[in-house]
Amino acid sequence: MLNAVDKLSDEARKDYWASLAFRYCEGVTPRLLCKILRHYGSAFVAYEALTQKQNILSTDIVAQKISNEIKYQLKNNTWREKALLEWQEAKKTDCDILLWSDYRYPLALKNIADAPCFFYLKGNIALLSNPTLAIVGSRKYTQQGIIKAENIANELSLLGITIVSGMALGIDYAAHKGALQGTGKTIAILGSGINVVYPKQHNFLYQEIAEQGLIISEFSPFTQPVSYNFPIRNRLVTGISEGVLIVEAALKSGSLVTARHAIEQNKNVYVLPPESSYHSLGGQKLLEEGAILVTDSYGIIAEMLPDLTREYEILAQKTEDSSQDIKQDIQYKIEQEKQEKNNVLVNTQLLPIETEQAKKNYTAYAALQRPQVDDDLTPMAVDFGKMAESILSKENTLTLFLPKKEKSKKNHSLKMQNVQVQKIEENELSEYSKPLAVTMDIDNPIIKIVAEKQSCTADEILCALIENGIEMEMVELSSELLMLEVDGYIKKQAGGFYSL
Repeated sequence: MLNAVDKLSDEARKDYWASLAFRYCEGVTPRLLCKILRHYGSAFVAYEALTQKQNILSTDIVAQKISNEIKYQLKNNTWREKALLEWQEAKKTDCDILLWSDYRYPLALKNIADAPCFFYLKGNIALLSNPTLAIVGSRKYTQQGIIKAENIANELSLLGITIVSGMALGIDYAAHKGALQGTGKTIAILGSGINVVYPKQHNFLYQEIAEQGLIISEFSPFTQPVSYNFPIRNRLVTGISEGVLIVEAALKSGSLVTARHAIEQNKNVYVLPPESSYHSLGGQKLLEEGAILVTDSYGIIAEMLPDLTREYEILAQKTEDSSQDIKQDIQYKIEQEKQEKNNVLVNTQLLPIETEQAKKNYTAYAALQRPQVDDDLTPMAVDFGKMAESILSKENTLTLFLPKKEKSKKNHSLKMQNVQVQKIEENELSEYSKPLAVTMDIDNPIIKIVAEKQSCTADEILCALIENGIEMEMVELSSELLMLEVDGYIKKQAGGFYSL
């Protein structure tokens, strides 16, 4: 089995070694290293530049601002002993290393002021391309808080949103468990080495996330979970996420530290309605400072939609551009083969300069735009973006179920016929009436199944649809259930059960 170092290419190993050099250079803070990496593009290029002779450095404005002490340390290998120790620890560890120069490094994280120059990871790296939301809260939780965290994490994960948390006791645990049941899965950010499980009772959860989700740590392998690691860890929880949901938090808690990081990083902070308990005082304080009050996953989607819509538009444009680039590349290869067959020299200046390397460079650029275009980072936000837009615009969702001119990939359509909606004026309502009374005669398979079973879960509905010859994925079913719920045709009860 290959270890973390052996999995790297020769170029990546040089970059990893240079990253360790900067990590163990005294005076190189994370913020300073970020500035260096943004200028040079990689740790290896930065190392080469800062260890050159003075006459070369004189033309480099950034190099001139780096202290002579740091340059001296880099040149004289004062960092080598500590760097070699971490290198050897990585060679004992089965994981991957994601470097700053790797195009898969999340742009959301790269944009924060003190992003790590690399980090260790284990699991599905493609999750880094998904829209993400952090869910954190108190280790001393209430039962109500646990249920809310797990349900919201599950609902958002079913829509393709990846849930990020710190694998701590309480709310973190519930968020990870709920998210693992959906397609978005979960990312755990550790306050210890990538191969150190903390708390120990979460060993099974760690294995589940490693197999289905993604585990991340910026600390050296075998690093123990000391207290000062966790505030450092918390900045990554928010840095890698679009926003953070605080479920329950005391006035002095790690959750509030996480919220502070989110505010500094210009991320949205969401807070559930505070209960009258000690565990909600932190949430109350955040609301007073301008956090966004949400009551369920729908409210979070509403706030995330503008950003996701912009990302979807970028993705659509990049995909179209990428298709044109690939066509040019294929045409270039065809022209090359023709010329070689005829033993004619090719005038490359007359052909599109779209070689494999050029295409690779383009892909690397495009991959930084979340959601990703790269095949290895399959975006899940595309379908979510369309679905969320239709929900939040509150269009008549019945039209989404009507047969269209072009069939979708799945050969099925959810038909709704003979729909009658009767609105009742508010002054005609009795004390126990609802604002909208709906008389339904709907030939919709989902509603039929819910009516027959009276109370059923999404999994049971999916099984029933398949039995009736309607093929559907859980993500698609979840979006349709949510739309039916928004329009009042079905209700979602505690425990994830649906009824009319």
